Amino acid sequence: MVEPAVTIAIPTRNRAHYLPTAIDSALAQTCTNTEILILDDASTDGTAEVVACYRDPRIRYIRHDCNIGMAANWNYGYQHGRGRYVAVLHDDDILAPTFLERALAEFERAPDAALVFAPVDIIDEHGACTDSAPAELLEPGRLDPPPTELEQLVRTTWIGWPAILVRRECMLEVGGFCEDFAYHKDWAVWLQLAARWPVRWVPQVLGSFRVHGGQFSEQFRRGATSIAQDRYAMLTATIPTLPLPPEQRADLLRRALRAFAETQLVLAWDLAAAGHRHHARQEARFALRIDRSVILRSPALVAGAFLASWLPPTLIRQLNRARTRLRPLLRRA
Repeated sequence: MVEPAVTIAIPTRNRAHYLPTAIDSALAQTCTNTEILILDDASTDGTAEVVACYRDPRIRYIRHDCNIGMAANWNYGYQHGRGRYVAVLHDDDILAPTFLERALAEFERAPDAALVFAPVDIIDEHGACTDSAPAELLEPGRLDPPPTELEQLVRTTWIGWPAILVRRECMLEVGGFCEDFAYHKDWAVWLQLAARWPVRWVPQVLGSFRVHGGQFSEQFRRGATSIAQDRYAMLTATIPTLPLPPEQRADLLRRALRAFAETQLVLAWDLAAAGHRHHARQEARFALRIDRSVILRSPALVAGAFLASWLPPTLIRQLNRARTRLRPLLRRA
């Protein structure tokens, strides 16, 4: 039997209404040397019936008898996929038809790379685009090539589902995803990969990430556990374990926490603008727990975050509009 070049793993659980769109986008790839591994995590809806409607020989359907969880189901695709490369396509997301073709071409140019990704748009439950990919990822000169990719990844992750293609042997070498981090298990793996091999990207939107109320990320946002606390735990646990000199690990962690603290202060301002004053104060206080030096480094940002949590939301929104109008004038000056 000829092994496929790529395994498209589709982990799914009780999303029979979205699943056909994901499967169709996998079947529509211009690169056809694929297998499509549908990993049903003990669904109780009509998932099996949906898959049974497809007759394409590239499709393999595996149903787990009990719920093994998100990370384990992701890992199953890497462990049991037959392709040299693996793309995880969540059951509510969409891949552009040329994603695999473009990503494989990038692997041809950089055969030692562990991962190739492309920007994605954000869509709602009906498929309408609600947010476009960052401009930095659409202009080849805006991001530096490795090794600075790791430095960028400790500050923030540009790598977003579903347009991610990973060399399978690299993922197996780092041990795959773990359940230690509720929300940032994928970011932890991208750091592990980027510390060992090059990471490449294609400057073109090649996928759509769907945001809707039923997905894990939205449930997590509404839960008692803070995303910020999970990110802090991930960074402080992952970066010190990277296979790098101790001084480089320490520098990366310092950079990561500085950027994280500033992000939290911006979030506090935005929460205050939305009327969530108490939550804004919580996030601002947590920013100081992350990195107290932000007080000296960015005093205006700190003062603005705390002050905003006491201002009327209408005033904050007026300030935001004024800042938007002034920005082009300041650039010309």
